[in-house]
Amino acid sequence: INEESQLVVEHVLDGTKNFDAIVPLVPEEEGRIIICNFNFENDEPRKIRKIVAICWAPEDAPTAKKIVYSSNVKSIASQLGAVDRTVQAANKDELSFANVREHCL
Repeated sequence: INEESQLVVEHVLDGTKNFDAIVPLVPEEEGRIIICNFNFENDEPRKIRKIVAICWAPEDAPTAKKIVYSSNVKSIASQLGAVDRTVQAANKDELSFANVREHCL
């Protein structure tokens, strides 16, 4: 989301990339909204794929910026219509594969 409150696509990864390829692309001090196909196995184990909207609002970001991303992630997910889960992440641990998987179970 830029200064004019427009959604800007920064990166498009092909389907061969795993979730860990996303994390290095996320800036440390700026918020982002990430929409991704999240592939994982549940405890049975059964392969599952969910479309996930992640609100990256880092702890060190200005409060006003965090509010912009937090308030827009659900709206964007709703407009896309096919999002299975929404996840809030304020640090890299919350952005980890394990944490997102836990939200999807």
